[in-house]
Amino acid sequence: MQALTVKISDAELEVMRILWREKQAVSFSDIRAELSDKTGWEKSTIATLLRRLQKKGAISIQEKEIRYYVPNITKEDYITLKKRSLID
Repeated sequence: MQALTVKISDAELEVMRILWREKQAVSFSDIRAELSDKTGWEKSTIATLLRRLQKKGAISIQEKEIRYYVPNITKEDYITLKKRSLID
């Protein structure tokens, strides 16, 4: 996993929390089910968040029979960066 060098929005962080918790590749439908229940977000909103995180390099896609998403950064790296930005 790489060190975090990009900013992650609060909404994107909701996606990252799912990926960090699962510790394995997570399908879009699983991410969508959890976030739709928790936040009420539509499919298009969740897809946009995943696309943004992929563009930032925070997650990767694993193509199998369907797409699975995995974090490229650790939760610990994210927390370290947030602490540094607060100090700065």
